[in-house]
Amino acid sequence: MIQTEKILHRGEGRLKVNFAYDRDLIRKIKHIDGARWSQTHKAWQWATSQRIAESAFAGCGFKAAFIDHSNE
Repeated sequence: MIQTEKILHRGEGRLKVNFAYDRDLIRKIKHIDGARWSQTHKAWQWATSQRIAESAFAGCGFKAAFIDHSNE
């Protein structure tokens, strides 16, 4: 299961992605623009922009994703 969560990391809104260790998924995430491993949050994360999020999820092979930006 993959879970996402909006977080504030170093003063910037980010999308945190949690999942069980998966070498293939990590390899795909490393190709996402702006994707970074957060040692603080122990998770992969990237900017919360809709364009980046859609690109990220499509690049990882997910069929659909919904990101709620209503609180921004």
